[in-house]
Amino acid sequence: MNRKRWRAEDFSVFGWVGGRGSMRNFLRSVGFHVKEAHPDKVFVMSDDLAFVEALLPLVGERPLLAATSQEKVARLLEERGVPTERMPAPPAHGFHALEQATSVLAKASASGHLDGGERVLAVVYTNLHATFTFNVDDVGLGSLRKEVGDVLSAELLEVVMQIAFEVAHEGREGSHIGALFVIGDTDRVMRHSRPRIINPFHGHPREQRLIFPPENRHTLKQYAQLDGATIIREDGVIEAAGRYIQINWDVYLQGGLGGRHLAGASISKDTHAVAIVVSSSNVIRVFKGGREIYRVNAV
Repeated sequence: MNRKRWRAEDFSVFGWVGGRGSMRNFLRSVGFHVKEAHPDKVFVMSDDLAFVEALLPLVGERPLLAATSQEKVARLLEERGVPTERMPAPPAHGFHALEQATSVLAKASASGHLDGGERVLAVVYTNLHATFTFNVDDVGLGSLRKEVGDVLSAELLEVVMQIAFEVAHEGREGSHIGALFVIGDTDRVMRHSRPRIINPFHGHPREQRLIFPPENRHTLKQYAQLDGATIIREDGVIEAAGRYIQINWDVYLQGGLGGRHLAGASISKDTHAVAIVVSSSNVIRVFKGGREIYRVNAV
């Protein structure tokens, strides 16, 4: 199966500094890597405000993106003009922080903080101290854009993925229950599905069903978490919500995945649509041609 995941092997790793190393030594290492890599942007994952503030002079004029689990740190950084993603507390085991960092970077890409073709230096200062570089086009949404570019635009992909991350993070009424978005080849998708509820988008003007305006997304998120699939046309217009997908049993899924994933794989096999599935465990998977082509843990 050609499944794209964010892994350490995808990155050019400059250096690793053990958790007992001093902040000063690690900052010196980061400064060297900034000069060597010539990144377009720098990403830092840390709950240590003093470290991030000490990093700012090393970044220079380059844009800085941060991630932290501390709300106070996030507020202070945003007041300084640093875009900041929220994340869970860093893992107890250091190298798991790398997996968490890549998930945050995927979310940042979906949120529009990272652009195609950019070279990014990532700095992790948690239980693990590490720096690595990556090209946005080679991993994450950059790779996914190439996979689905024949079906939907990069803009539409990024908007739906951003909504998927928000659904995974926010849930509904304190619970994470997942969602299924089916994008493209709408006429065939409608023929391979049937309504489970009265379509809440039927009869509304196009501008109220268009996914791009931020004011329309709250409504979409609420209906997307009901039973059934949300159907989105190639132009970004929401066609329907609460659709029951006809299951094609000639698809392969790994053990532990449920009906929503089977529906996503099925509709992507029976049509030319792309299916984006948010699980109740906060994992986002993308299906095309009946196969899982992308997976990321939403943080």
